[in-house]
Amino acid sequence: MAGLPCVWLDPLGGTRSWQLSPVPPAFAQNVDELAKQVANPVSALISVPLQLDHDDGLGMKTGFTYVTADALDVDARGFANFAAFAMPKHTGTSLVYLFTFVDRSGERLSGEQNYTVRVPANVPAQQYWSMIVYDVLTAAFIREAPTITLDSYNQTMKRNADGSVDIYFGRKAPAGKEANWIYTAPKRPFFPAIRFYGPEKPLFDKTWKLPDLEKNN
Repeated sequence: MAGLPCVWLDPLGGTRSWQLSPVPPAFAQNVDELAKQVANPVSALISVPLQLDHDDGLGMKTGFTYVTADALDVDARGFANFAAFAMPKHTGTSLVYLFTFVDRSGERLSGEQNYTVRVPANVPAQQYWSMIVYDVLTAAFIREAPTITLDSYNQTMKRNADGSVDIYFGRKAPAGKEANWIYTAPKRPFFPAIRFYGPEKPLFDKTWKLPDLEKNN
């Protein structure tokens, strides 16, 4: 996909769980078309939700509420808001997400459990990387979570001597590890995603690999 600002591939080798998100064909088609029209395809993503509406121009017709006489198109509204307000200021040439729903043993991730993942040093992201958690049942942030994401810009997050970073997931932070902790809600399935802004070659040739989440309890 020439000019596509988000890259999707087959699951990366080396671990059993982390994989790259599939791209909907309609989305790919629209982004490819936009990329042909503008010098910076990222800036054009603001227009993608309008072109993906089930009813052409639904956003414009509803004043971007996406409410009609008999429905609320939450998917279109959610994507429109994300594209308008949540895009990174500078994305470089691409943005890659890795996500997983299971731990090292293949069990589904659940919020009452405690997990750890060690992000190896030299993360292949030219600009920065971030780890974020979503609720599986809503595909949204976890309600009332005190922490939803950690990233390489975070100066309070503790690094290991070799440059790697340990990230902890669970309903409570381990003692002394609060700066490296992301909250998960008890009895709620969740999935983490790590984002690479300006991904580099070691991610794609698999010389840099992200380990699976380890359950601690």
